[in-house]
Amino acid sequence: MLDRSVCGHTLSAWERKDVERGCMNAAAAACRAVQYWFGEKTPMAAAEALGLKIRCAKQDDLFGSKNILGFYDPKTTTVCMCEDTITSIEQFINGQGLNDLLGRYSIFEVALLHEIYHSLEDRIPGIYTRSRMLHRKIFFVFPVRVGLDAASEIGAIHFSKLMSRLPFSPCVYTWLLLVLNGRTLPDAWRI
Repeated sequence: MLDRSVCGHTLSAWERKDVERGCMNAAAAACRAVQYWFGEKTPMAAAEALGLKIRCAKQDDLFGSKNILGFYDPKTTTVCMCEDTITSIEQFINGQGLNDLLGRYSIFEVALLHEIYHSLEDRIPGIYTRSRMLHRKIFFVFPVRVGLDAASEIGAIHFSKLMSRLPFSPCVYTWLLLVLNGRTLPDAWRI
């Protein structure tokens, strides 16, 4: 994920580890804060307590996209969850007999937690996943600072894993969705 996010610049092994560690630490700190503020509230109750509006949508509302579980709109503080997509993943898991392997976690709640993290990024000034910049040079001379879009996604993925207590990465649901839609996994996602 990081490899596709650096505007054509490759991360060194040290930068990669540093960014991963920073994202995971930011997600863990956000997780502790949410648990402190809201205790054992459900993700839906935590979202409501944060003032987020939850809207359930169909794929047709999302221009027919079959690859979106949910998204956060900061302008309206709305989290839109795609019911069709979530249902299709759940049916695929059931149909393939993967419940024993993956457990019976709520994909809706895991995706909602992911979007809650994005809303927290707007509320927490200087959060690592939004502020981390890399120093690069254009034409080997002119110094520039490059942001990392993937840092936000890495933080959100780790936050949803911690909050939902998943024993595996929530990316599994995205991978299943790609397989379900007849697409192959990008090389960067292969283990």
